[in-house]
Amino acid sequence: ALMQLERGEFTLVEKIVRSGLAVVGRKISELDLPGYSLISAITREGKLIKPDDETVIQAEDKLIAIAHTGQVEELSDYLDRK
Repeated sequence: ALMQLERGEFTLVEKIVRSGLAVVGRKISELDLPGYSLISAITREGKLIKPDDETVIQAEDKLIAIAHTGQVEELSDYLDRK
């Protein structure tokens, strides 16, 4: 977790997507993220990307997500699935 927001209700999370994970090659719109979470930014090869539903996740992307604090572990587990 990078930072808590709204008096700890939400948490800013950073995840590096490793090759071989289930999210690689999938569009943001295809992800089944926990209810109160979203991918707010991606850094790829030193560039900042504002993702939309059509953005495809690539290996080595760094995802910046915001999640309800109670769902941070669920989000992390989902993004780390193989």
